[in-house]
Amino acid sequence: MTFRPTVITVEPNRKLRWLWHFLIPGLFDVEHSFIIEPLASDVYDGLRLRVRFIQQESFQGLLVPLLARQLNIDVRQGFEAMNQTLKTKAERIENKTREIGKFI
Repeated sequence: MTFRPTVITVEPNRKLRWLWHFLIPGLFDVEHSFIIEPLASDVYDGLRLRVRFIQQESFQGLLVPLLARQLNIDVRQGFEAMNQTLKTKAERIENKTREIGKFI
C-alpha cells in the first residue's frame, strides 16, 4: 500500500511521528510514531550504548470498528517482523563493534 502521511514531529535521533488520513479526516486516521529512548545506565564516555525503541500506532475514525480485528492481526504481525529485523541488525552491529573494540 502506498500512502503519503504528514510528518508532525521530528526530533533527530529521538522521535518521528506522522499522521495519515484515508480519503478524508475522521474516516480512518492513523497516527504512527517511532521513539528512541536512551537508557541512562548504559552511557560510556558520552556514548549511548543501549536504547529502547518504541513503535506505536493508533487508529481513529468511523471505519475503525469495521477493520479492528484485521488491523490487530496485520498491523501486529508487521510491527513484530519489523522490530525483530531491527533488533537483529542492531545486535549484528553491536557484535561487530565489540570485535573491533578488542583490537583497539
